[in-house]
Amino acid sequence: MSSIAYESRDRYEKEKYKEVLNEYKYIIKVIDSYAQILLINSDDEDISINLFDNNTYLIEQWGNDNYLKELEDIGFKKGLCLKEKCMNENIRRYKSYTSISLPIKNSEDKLLAILNITLSKDTKISKYNKSLLFIKTSLEEHIKEKKKKEDKNYLKEEIEEREKVFISVMENFNMTVMVLAYPSLTIEYINRPSKELINGITGLDLSMEEVYGISFYEIRKMFNHSLVEETIDRLSKRNKSNI
Repeated sequence: MSSIAYESRDRYEKEKYKEVLNEYKYIIKVIDSYAQILLINSDDEDISINLFDNNTYLIEQWGNDNYLKELEDIGFKKGLCLKEKCMNENIRRYKSYTSISLPIKNSEDKLLAILNITLSKDTKISKYNKSLLFIKTSLEEHIKEKKKKEDKNYLKEEIEEREKVFISVMENFNMTVMVLAYPSLTIEYINRPSKELINGITGLDLSMEEVYGISFYEIRKMFNHSLVEETIDRLSKRNKSNI
């Protein structure tokens, strides 16, 4: 098999290759742990673990230097597109090596990468095929868990951003606005006009932080005021869904 044919294929420019490496750094980090264990237990056999992106460009390799150099000489070069050598779920035999490839899917079941092992001998294909399948399964589980965490973080950030917008609007809203917990009627949010109203009723000079957590029932015990009584009476007659 001629290396010249592969030299003519597309390859990533240096900056693009760096960009792709950065994009796949999490996957590379996870595979690295499994690859090192697999290489240690390979009995010094000539094997190479190769990671291709979803466009079948070779982006990372693991193996002994001499064998990686041999593969490079026949076209396995980082940054090079090796589409013909990366057929999904396929075992391909070439003159100088046997190649096993499996697809890596993301949480939406779309092709994310291709994991490949090359062997100088095909006597242990079954052993390494099982190893490759184990790495694939483990990696896809890692990816799913990572996606779940990212989704939770995104949702948390989205909620926090909405709260910031709400508070910003309410702070500049020239009307009394309070958010009360039901049925305790504890103040969970209050804007400045409402705080000033509370201070006017109680005759105190409470800060925003001091007002949070106070219940209208507590205010009624300490200060008998018609507005407080009317508020409690009105809210007590409504069920939780209407408040």
